[in-house]
Amino acid sequence: MKQLFFIIALMLSSISMGAQTKNNDMNYHQILENIYMDIRPYAQVGKQADYIPALASLPR
Repeated sequence: MKQLFFIIALMLSSISMGAQTKNNDMNYHQILENIYMDIRPYAQVGKQADYIPALASLPR
């Protein structure tokens, strides 16, 4: 989940800095901000998939 927060944060910062989009009518910054706020409460919920060796070695 932390990786997802990182990805969304990167997307928000790139949009905030004026990144061009194909459809200028969409407010991508607001869409991503809404997604971030919706999933934020779940950041510490769940368990890392340790049954997959590559994932088991990642920091928690």
